[in-house]
Amino acid sequence: MLDLKQLSVFVHVAESGSLTKAALVLNLARSGVSRQLQDIEADIGHKLFHRTGRGVTLSEAGKRLLPRAKRLISDAQQLEDEAKAIVGTPAGTVIIGLPASVAELLAGPLLERIKRNYPEVRIRLVEGLSGQIEELLADGRADIGLFFARKPNARRGDVPLCANDLYLIGPPGDRLTSQKSVRLSAMKGLPLILPGLPHALRALVDDAYGGYGMKPEVPLEVDSMSTMKAVAASGGGYTVASFDIVSHDVATGRLQAARIVSPSLDRLLVMSATFHKPLTAAARLLMTEIRTLVTELVTSARWKARLPD
Repeated sequence: MLDLKQLSVFVHVAESGSLTKAALVLNLARSGVSRQLQDIEADIGHKLFHRTGRGVTLSEAGKRLLPRAKRLISDAQQLEDEAKAIVGTPAGTVIIGLPASVAELLAGPLLERIKRNYPEVRIRLVEGLSGQIEELLADGRADIGLFFARKPNARRGDVPLCANDLYLIGPPGDRLTSQKSVRLSAMKGLPLILPGLPHALRALVDDAYGGYGMKPEVPLEVDSMSTMKAVAASGGGYTVASFDIVSHDVATGRLQAARIVSPSLDRLLVMSATFHKPLTAAARLLMTEIRTLVTELVTSARWKARLPD
């Protein structure tokens, strides 16, 4: 019968593509890793890897076994974490998916309070666009997700965290973005550097323009905020973002920002949990801590946003 130690060796070799690299991570001799794989292959009667000059690649049998092996290891770890939580010690790794702009605001303060209050809880942050984070939640690759949405999805159990006003972002010296605010109608015909659909920000801008019988001019689609800011800073176009994403750039004079009004545009940051597997006590704890932390940051004006109604 396969045991978890053997499955762990198999997973590490599969993910690294090398017996040597897996041995280093597992703190085992390379010969020990090789022997473990041979034992597994003997037990199941199939080859799990093809040996090549550059390492190993998964066989068809290995490809079929890998997802199940990873799931068993994850379930075993979750069981251990839950057992510890029963006696009052939340523990284990919690995977959180979130946009890079939100990670910049939350990562430091969240890690600080978790280390101080719950030393056996570990956090793994996975940055991505909102749509990517929803996918991580859907297939269980993240326990908790923070992402932007037009409105909360009640069936999914979305928790509204805060709303961010959107700003027109332009280069230094630009007339429009030198003002405190800019009307949406004044943005007609401006070259906008935006993500492609179905990104939530792009959909929001498209709908806002459509409500006034306009269509945004988007000469360049980029699914990277850092690139969008770089193009705007060089004078190659404008972009749209919440102020916190560009606050440092505005302070240093690299960019200018004017709040979009008439109508004002905002987007909602929500938090949700995966339905792919039960949440651990540590994950439930982190959801509470995140909501509290966002409230503190917004009410203290360290995050330029509004709490939801």
